Amino acid sequence: MTDTPFGPGLAWIERTVALPDRPEPRTPVLVAAGVGPIAEPGTVVLTGGPSGWVADQPVSQGGCACCVPQGGLQRGLRALLPRARRGEVARVVVETAADADPLAALVTLLGDPALMAVFRLAGVAAAGGVDEHARRRIMVADTIVAGPMVPDAVRAGNPAARVIKDLGALWREARFDPDQAANALTLSDPLAWPAAGRWLDHIVRQQAVSRITGVLHIAGCPWPMAVDTAGHHLAPPLLLPAWPAGAAPRSRLVFMGDGVDMAAIRTGIRTAAWGP
Repeated sequence: MTDTPFGPGLAWIERTVALPDRPEPRTPVLVAAGVGPIAEPGTVVLTGGPSGWVADQPVSQGGCACCVPQGGLQRGLRALLPRARRGEVARVVVETAADADPLAALVTLLGDPALMAVFRLAGVAAAGGVDEHARRRIMVADTIVAGPMVPDAVRAGNPAARVIKDLGALWREARFDPDQAANALTLSDPLAWPAAGRWLDHIVRQQAVSRITGVLHIAGCPWPMAVDTAGHHLAPPLLLPAWPAGAAPRSRLVFMGDGVDMAAIRTGIRTAAWGP
């Protein structure tokens, strides 16, 4: 994937003194774990199966995406780069099997600088359930796709995630409600840059965090900064076009994983908020 173990994010932070002067449009990528076929105009679907990753084809019958080498997904996404640059692809869906860990697909995407220069992570949608496979995919999801009845056990796996019953709602921008998450952090004071980026990199290296997602309010920057991590990979931050209408700028982050130490995270953010 990359020559460095922590992905392109740290290199981007270290070489960046000033932030980009404007938001950059990128093609959204949704990772769908066990959700089923998603077909919309302008959408390219990459489906994992026993023979590799296939674009624009029906969902494979049988097989498991976790058995597919990650390079297969990387090659599939890279093959879409020319079409995405020409504006021929509105969005991409990466469909994994219900018993596959979506974290592997996230690491493939976020750990490749060439992909992250054109694509952005739109989110992770996971099918609801109460077995161990479901627990793992729900833990890193921001949207849970469930039937008419949503067991409390499903919500408990990731209480910050929204629960939907209609696949048509997948592409709405608002996904998380950090106020409902135990492992959430909301800050009104603006954060210093690049200290905040170095703090995030420290968290993904030192903490048992599977994924971090949210937006940062950076001092002197008029736009919200979207951040995403997967495992030890920190994606290059992305400036969004605007804050939600009527909403005051603030940082909102959700930390996913087993054994997340929120006390240490809240202590460390003090340096990021007022550091150099």
